[in-house]
Amino acid sequence: MKLIKILDTLEENRKITNQRYPVREIAFLVLAGLICGYSSWTSITEFGEYNLK
Repeated sequence: MKLIKILDTLEENRKITNQRYPVREIAFLVLAGLICGYSSWTSITEFGEYNLK
């Protein structure tokens, strides 16, 4: 099964006002950050912001 299909099965439990990004994209960012060696929420956030450019 492809990773994106697996991530699409995640349930969205956040309120609409807290949904700036889809849960699938957040999960992908966390996995990519961990694979790249980032181990804290701060470093994963910085990794994501840098790669949005």
